[in-house]
Amino acid sequence: MVGHRDQTRPIRFGNPTDKLKIERGWDFGTLRTEKQLVKPLQPTDDTSMNSEQALPQRADSELAAALRGANERLAVAALEAQESSRREQAAREELQRQNEQLRASNEFLVKTQEQLRKLSHAVQQSPSTVVITDLHGHIEYVNPKFTQTTGYTPEEVIGQNPRLLKSGEMPHDEYERLWAIITSGGEWRGEFHNRRKNGELYWESASISPIRNAEGAITHFVAVKEDITERKRVESQREQLLVQVQQEQHRTQEMIHMIAHDVRQPLTIARGHVQFLRRSLARGDHEQVERSIEAIELSVKRLEAMIRDMVDSAQLETGQLRLERQPLALEEFVRESLTHLSLAIGGGPAHMEAKASMVVNADPNRLERILGNLVSNAIKYGGPESQVTVTIGEQNGEAVVSVSDRGPGIDPADLPHLFDRGYRAARTQQAEGLGLGLYITRLLVEAHGGRIWVESCPGEGSTFSFTLPCL
Repeated sequence: MVGHRDQTRPIRFGNPTDKLKIERGWDFGTLRTEKQLVKPLQPTDDTSMNSEQALPQRADSELAAALRGANERLAVAALEAQESSRREQAAREELQRQNEQLRASNEFLVKTQEQLRKLSHAVQQSPSTVVITDLHGHIEYVNPKFTQTTGYTPEEVIGQNPRLLKSGEMPHDEYERLWAIITSGGEWRGEFHNRRKNGELYWESASISPIRNAEGAITHFVAVKEDITERKRVESQREQLLVQVQQEQHRTQEMIHMIAHDVRQPLTIARGHVQFLRRSLARGDHEQVERSIEAIELSVKRLEAMIRDMVDSAQLETGQLRLERQPLALEEFVRESLTHLSLAIGGGPAHMEAKASMVVNADPNRLERILGNLVSNAIKYGGPESQVTVTIGEQNGEAVVSVSDRGPGIDPADLPHLFDRGYRAARTQQAEGLGLGLYITRLLVEAHGGRIWVESCPGEGSTFSFTLPCL
């Protein structure tokens, strides 16, 4: 029938690819569904024969469009794959960077921990006391040196205020000034006189300053303190020695003036009597010659005594005086010495009372010098009517020799200084000599291993006593 295509007529393809797909069993329906290339071909009747020539062209166009679409999708997929690859690379790089940062952080943490370990060890082993408090002054940490210095354990002071160490000697105003300085961000330096747990006082040199966090805010306070008790003791001794040196220098100057005055006096007297002696000899006045000779001899004796005192004091002070000790029956020795003294000083004999008989080991010349100084002073300052008594006794295994008078006594203000070098009591300022008699007496007694003291009441007389070791 005209106008109808034979259903068995083979289909022509404009593209070998389509033919291949048909031969492999693909139909055009599947082709459209899977590839979206061409529409399925349906059998047509004779009325559609006019489009036979257009069919291959349409199939070619659809196939080309499908290929372009596929290429575009492939291109998009390639771009997406490239973008995905780029993102993966970026992610790997970011992960590597984070790993490096983490590694650096770990290294920094390890170094920080090592530094903290070293710092903690240094604080624990520090020779200085370290105390850390919170903003209210409550103790949070103390190192072992704190316990060693104060006697308090960490358990006893954690949570407490450092004021538990206060001795009460530091003014309250100074604590307020300290607190004002450190709370304003400054450092306070000073000294504390604190009290240990056992009640003992000690000195500390302290530095107290704030601890700040990363934002700069004050979070704690730290005190670093050093026990300076021994240094303070040495400084105190040095100051005392300095005062003693200054006093010694002052006494030395006074001694020089006294020596210049007292030595000049007998020399002046001797020089004057020499002139009298010349004139008396020229006139033949033998009586005046005798008086001048006696005055010159007395001046020479005084000068000799002064020189002897200066030499003896110098030897005693430097330890160069050597004692020639020997056993002495004390009662017999004192009795003979008093006889010699009464003849030498021209006074009445002193009364002696022996309450014990003992033997001492002493230098006879130096012991007679001790007795002579004490007895002559008793006669000189006790007054002409005063009776001098020498008493011998025993106390605590030592011989005790006392020389008493019934004179006007000694002013209590003078008693502590009577045995000092160059000291003169107020009522003896015009007396002869260098003021070395009692000073030398004390040094001689101490050289024998004894001690000397004085007891006196104004108007009742005085008693000088000294001890000597017994054999």
